[in-house]
Amino acid sequence: MPDMDMDEYFDRIMNTDLKKVDYFKALFISCTTLKDPTSFDGKHHSLEVITFIDYKSFEPYKDEAQKRSKEYLQFKDELIQKMILGPEKVIPTIKNHIVLKELGTPITNEYYINTTRGNVYGTEKSLKHIGPFAYKAKSEIENLYLCGASILSHGVAGASHSASTRLR
Repeated sequence: MPDMDMDEYFDRIMNTDLKKVDYFKALFISCTTLKDPTSFDGKHHSLEVITFIDYKSFEPYKDEAQKRSKEYLQFKDELIQKMILGPEKVIPTIKNHIVLKELGTPITNEYYINTTRGNVYGTEKSLKHIGPFAYKAKSEIENLYLCGASILSHGVAGASHSASTRLR
């Protein structure tokens, strides 16, 4: 993260044409194979790298069928390269050790998990979707309970709280 206010960086990146960005300066990086050692194959670690990105950059591709256009796939490849350049500032040889790269975009989230404008925190929330008006954790199916960021509220706290409703 650059030495600047996070809100300022967020506002700037959300109002920037991603094709004009040299690299993503603010990244959230997690090593999933360290968090869950059972997923480590003894040879390769998995990094999950997340950044701020606005849906409007993907609007030209939103109506494409499941088979994506060459332009969309090229745009994804460009974004992957820009995402690698961020960690490379701290770990200069990181790109030499990457064996697989995959990028999920807002279009990916829309297609696979049906989120509003590809957001990462589940269903769209408004005041009519929180608190007593939120989706209920108990489903219509006996002993089937729902949990996650789409139930009570967004984020880790919302997902955690939705999971704890069954334990009460």
